[in-house]
Amino acid sequence: MSDYELPVTVSSVRHEFGTFFDRVRVLYNLAFFKEEKGYRAEAVKKYADELFEANRISEYVHSIIGEAIEKFTLLSPVKLKEMNPTKLEQLSKWIDISIYDINGEITDLMSK
Repeated sequence: MSDYELPVTVSSVRHEFGTFFDRVRVLYNLAFFKEEKGYRAEAVKKYADELFEANRISEYVHSIIGEAIEKFTLLSPVKLKEMNPTKLEQLSKWIDISIYDINGEITDLMSK
């Protein structure tokens, strides 16, 4: 096995955010026995608010989702001018941790 890691790109980080938003959708569907399909930022905010109001997620998880929506805007074409490789790598690490946290919530919900 190689120690070589693929470079972090804007495309790969956008994909990670897409994965995070999709995992929030899965959590929502499992919590409410629904079949929602959207995972755009607006839909994810709605899911997070409903999950929080129904006491299905903690304030911490709710804040992570809100922060992810906010941080995703850093990848817009206008904001990319300010993005440097170090910031992009930090953003990638942050979203990886957030995906891990959401997956933990899904696991907890499925074990109940």
